[in-house]
Formats: sequence, C-alpha cells, structure tokens
Amino acid sequence: MFLDPAYNELTRKRKVAGARAAQKALLNDLVEKLYVAKDAEERITRGVVSLAEEKGVQVVYVDTMKELGEFAGLRVAASVCAILKAAKSQGKQGN
Repeated sequence: MFLDPAYNELTRKRKVAGARAAQKALLNDLVEKLYVAKDAEERITRGVVSLAEEKGVQVVYVDTMKELGEFAGLRVAASVCAILKAAKSQGKQGN
C-alpha cells in the first residue's frame, strides 16, 4: 500500500507521467519531486533518476507501476511521475 504522506500531492498538484515527459520537465527545472515505481524497468527509469539526482530533486520510490498510476489519478500504470513546481505569479507587484 502506498503510505507516503504525499498522497495528496500526487492527486492534487500538477504533474507529468512517463519517463520522457519527466525528463523534459527536469531539463527545464520544472520538477519539485519525482516518483518512481520500483517494478519499472531500470533501462526506462535510470536516466531520469540520474538527472533528478543531478538536479537535486527528491526521488520517492513507490512499490508498483499500477499503484503509482492509480495514485497519480491515471487510468494506466506509470513508471515515473513528476510533481511540477508551483507556477510563479507573473503579475505586477505594487507601484
């Protein structure tokens, strides 16, 4: 069972699923936290995990791809899910 207290984070925050999408977000410094399924193929997750570690992004491991997909609100299993950083306000501040 997925017991990480960040369950609400996975269901409520903006996210991208899949190794390619997560890698692209990491390259653009958009990732707050990376979730990786322990049963995902290492050849798929190795590069994105390495990049997350280089960028100083926390990596959290989840038992199964099915579990990660479900808790991320997806209809399919997921090897990787990246929580995106909150968008910064672009509005003007005081004059």
